[in-house]
Amino acid sequence: MKNVKWFKISDSTNKRQLRLNLRTVGYDEDSGEVLLCADAFGGETRNLICMTFDGIRLVYAYGRLFCPASWLKNEFPAIAGDIDMIVGKVIQFAACDHEHP
Repeated sequence: MKNVKWFKISDSTNKRQLRLNLRTVGYDEDSGEVLLCADAFGGETRNLICMTFDGIRLVYAYGRLFCPASWLKNEFPAIAGDIDMIVGKVIQFAACDHEHP
């Protein structure tokens, strides 16, 4: 994952923004993989251990661990549809070539 674009998603209508790490997403232009913050999906420590056992490459940015969305869908099948929705939005956002955080 050498060619990752990072985006900070914000909602100007929400006065209580989520923490930066939960609003930051990555898009690997080479593979099409979306990277989501581990803290939003079961916690960083849990995902670090599971990703290591599964042989998933660890991606750190902005002081946080990010997980490939495709891996998260397998780990959390009950919310796979929600992850797909997030992935679709990130890909659409990335296609608009917004500025990086």
